[in-house]
Amino acid sequence: MFAVDAATHALPHFAGLSWRLDVPRASRANAALTAVPTYSVKLTLAEVHPSSVEPAVSPAAVKLRDVTFSCPPETLVALATAIEAAVRQSEMPPYRRVARMIR
Repeated sequence: MFAVDAATHALPHFAGLSWRLDVPRASRANAALTAVPTYSVKLTLAEVHPSSVEPAVSPAAVKLRDVTFSCPPETLVALATAIEAAVRQSEMPPYRRVARMIR
């Protein structure tokens, strides 16, 4: 039981999000090309040092890591939809029972 609990706490946690919408400017030279906007997203994740798997973790044991990616709006909408579906599924009774057993 402890191995599962330690593995759960070892996963990175969401700490922050910043984003920017990049839209290319049109010009006469490339008027035939369509301007495709892209989102630049930076996720900040907090990782807890494996030896600090206690409920009260000191700030020194937390390491922040940034993950950056760019994608078109359609991909970002699909990603958000998939995350929302996963959250809804994790709130269903069978998953909540498993989560209570792990704690």
